[in-house]
Amino acid sequence: MRGFSDNYLRGLHTSARGNAAAYGYSVTITASFGILSTVVGTPRVVEIFAFAGGAVLAFALVEAFVSGGFRHGLSDEPSEVRALGGSISVFSVGLSLAAALASGSLVGRFAAWPLGSFLATLAYLLPFAFEIGLAELLRGRRTSS
Repeated sequence: MRGFSDNYLRGLHTSARGNAAAYGYSVTITASFGILSTVVGTPRVVEIFAFAGGAVLAFALVEAFVSGGFRHGLSDEPSEVRALGGSISVFSVGLSLAAALASGSLVGRFAAWPLGSFLATLAYLLPFAFEIGLAELLRGRRTSS
């Protein structure tokens, strides 16, 4: 019979494993908003909507691409791969923040908001996919050893 500490650790593992990608993206989009606010200035309501629109558009374009125009689904990676990929997402988060900073530094006030969130989202998703692929390779090496 399992004790409370075993159940707690299993629950903690499930929580972290199930939220790794969403956590990384939450950090990305929140910090990107903060960077743009610092570099460009306090957004007006329309700019907040534009920021949200840029992020949604980037997600939709990536999903349309990987699903063949929303015609087929893809299978999920094993939980160990998602956990490892999520734990090394420091690269995707870092690139995302750099993209938001570049957008805020190089583009005018209004355009920086949708462009910043769009680029931050792409700069999170594309390297994160690489991190997941790397985790899959590492898992394959570990299970074949």
